[in-house]
Amino acid sequence: DCALAFITFGIGWMIWSLIVWGEGQTPGKKILKIRVYATTTDRPATWGHMAIREFLFWLALSIAAGIFVPATLIWITLEIVWFFKDGKSRTLRDEWAKTLVVNEAA
Repeated sequence: DCALAFITFGIGWMIWSLIVWGEGQTPGKKILKIRVYATTTDRPATWGHMAIREFLFWLALSIAAGIFVPATLIWITLEIVWFFKDGKSRTLRDEWAKTLVVNEAA
């Protein structure tokens, strides 16, 4: 997703994101055949789930970075630790958004 956002100057990525979030994907996940599922329904995440997971999470993190940079570094560290803690490959934001990322190509 970062590479696509860079190549499209962010604008193309955002427009594409707004379209594919309804399928439980981001542009990068769409290309790699990866989908985000809601753990509460075992169905692809809704547009709202994806908006929370992909946009509001990073918005809150960027606000925190502007206020208190060490808190952001702690948060990123927690995300990495959480990813490896239980073997389910879920980040902390997946826990909060109640989502699970699944590779459908496998």
